[in-house]
Amino acid sequence: MSDEEFLQRFGEVVGQDPSSIALATELKTLDGWDSVAYLAATVMIDEGMGVAVSPEIFVDAVTVG
Repeated sequence: MSDEEFLQRFGEVVGQDPSSIALATELKTLDGWDSVAYLAATVMIDEGMGVAVSPEIFVDAVTVG
């Protein structure tokens, strides 16, 4: 999955225009970043990238990237 595709999908997960999100965007600045988005992002990464990630990965995450 390319960075552009990731950002597109991530924008959908948080309910925000993907063009307003960059890899350097801080998660805490996203209005849609909540527990549901947290789980949806985990599934998106797992399905889209074929990488099983633990939901705990987002605990220490600061940016979208």
